[in-house]
Amino acid sequence: MEFTVLHAHGADGERWLRLVERLEPQHQDLHFFPQYLRIYEQSQGTSARLAFYGDGESYVIQAYMVRPLKHLPFMAQAGLQSADIASVYGYGGPVWRAGSAAAAKGLFESFDRHFREHCRHEKYASEFCCLHPLLGNHVMAASSPSIAPLIEKSVVVIDLRYDERALWGQLNRGKKSGINKARRSGVTIRQVAPEPVNLQLFSRLYRATMERHNAAPKWFFETSHFADCVAELGEPKTALFFAEVAEEVAAAVLVLLDETVAYYHYAGSDARYSALRPANLLVYETALWAKRMGRLCYHLGGGLTAGTEDTLTRFKSGFSPEARPLYVYGRIHDETTYRALCEFKREHEKKAAAPVIEQDYFPFYRR
Repeated sequence: MEFTVLHAHGADGERWLRLVERLEPQHQDLHFFPQYLRIYEQSQGTSARLAFYGDGESYVIQAYMVRPLKHLPFMAQAGLQSADIASVYGYGGPVWRAGSAAAAKGLFESFDRHFREHCRHEKYASEFCCLHPLLGNHVMAASSPSIAPLIEKSVVVIDLRYDERALWGQLNRGKKSGINKARRSGVTIRQVAPEPVNLQLFSRLYRATMERHNAAPKWFFETSHFADCVAELGEPKTALFFAEVAEEVAAAVLVLLDETVAYYHYAGSDARYSALRPANLLVYETALWAKRMGRLCYHLGGGLTAGTEDTLTRFKSGFSPEARPLYVYGRIHDETTYRALCEFKREHEKKAAAPVIEQDYFPFYRR
């Protein structure tokens, strides 16, 4: 059995791609392909990696990002050369190709032992991972003695195996009313080419929406990021939709697709048209489009926070009663470095008189 870590480019990237393409269909998810992780290398200044353990027939892989810490405000004072790792924007965790559940568990146990040794060797301070709510890989992850997955929040999904009548029937009253109002008001949904002018317009709507929601900095992306999505994944795996009112764009969504799932990945709207409910119609019509395209599930995701009053969560939950738990885990790989980083963080907060928030944030030094 071999343990190795691959990059997302060149011969490594080609091997990485082949490994994902040989997984069982349900594990060939968008979030594990090297093309997807390369998008975030460019927009976040991180480095994509794939840890592999196994042989040519049976193996476990886990994709992640190596995140430098030099941008943290106290790092110059700390004098530390360090990094940590995390799953890519969206989801991560282990996926596998194995003949049975028992074989997969045995492979993962060996994989995790080698992976932890690698992380200690590289002096990664910590690891944070959002496990995939559609794959249920939190069960496998929990078999590691150092991983204790916790439920972070719920994500909303639309089961597209239902017929259109059933999909309409599961909408709550407010969503049905909003869709009907949008139609009466002349809102139309149009798929548009993901070319620069349209991506720039989409980017403006997306940023305005994040600003209205007072979103954390991690939710903001430049126009180049959306262009990278199209360039890396290709048009078959990206689709841009506009909700228009009298030739003005009232709302927009960039849908990302893999073989079985459509992801309502990025969306934005113009507050001037909110009373016409264009976003309601946009979600519903793109769900029907994804169904026609042969996808089995439309992943709407969760809110900006884990709170039950999160407005984005409430908006999405009106389209489907189905919610999946999102499990996360964090663990320390280099105890000495982690403790030092946390102490520098505490001193920095004291000097800055910063309000203490999210006491249980992990890793602490990034809160």
